[in-house]
Amino acid sequence: MSSISVRLRNLLYFIPLTLLASLQISHAQSTALSLEEIVSLKQVSGVYMSPKGDQIAYLLSVPREIYKDDDGKSYRELHVVDFDGVSRPYVSGKSAISDVAWSADGQSIYFVAIREPDEEVNSLFEIALAGGEAIEKFTHTNSIDSIHPSPDGTRLAFLAKNASRSKKRNWR
Repeated sequence: MSSISVRLRNLLYFIPLTLLASLQISHAQSTALSLEEIVSLKQVSGVYMSPKGDQIAYLLSVPREIYKDDDGKSYRELHVVDFDGVSRPYVSGKSAISDVAWSADGQSIYFVAIREPDEEVNSLFEIALAGGEAIEKFTHTNSIDSIHPSPDGTRLAFLAKNASRSKKRNWR
């Protein structure tokens, strides 16, 4: 790619970004958010396309309520949205979901979460897309970092840190 085309491409990116930034600044001056509104903003923190491509599971970060909840990280809820824009919560409330993966057939979703505040390590859960309560599938001696279902749906691999020597003795 020639240096002229690179400069032109960069310029084409720069102009809309500059216009967008100026619009946002002028809009921000007219509709400033309060501190309470800023810290209570919800945001999507992860998206996962279904195997058929017809739905998206996503994690919604929900900040703790000011003056009500103990300090800490935002709660992370599991929601599924279809391409008509209909979103449905599957796991909500005071949970901390850290990873999500679809089953091979797209009929259920696996997720890793701490669902109770006093739990020290997370567990692997499965919830049917048809609804119902999540089923705890596995708890490791240490928290599970990520999950990876096999393409044929017969196995599920996960990553976790090695257990400390004291945990290994208690686990046997």
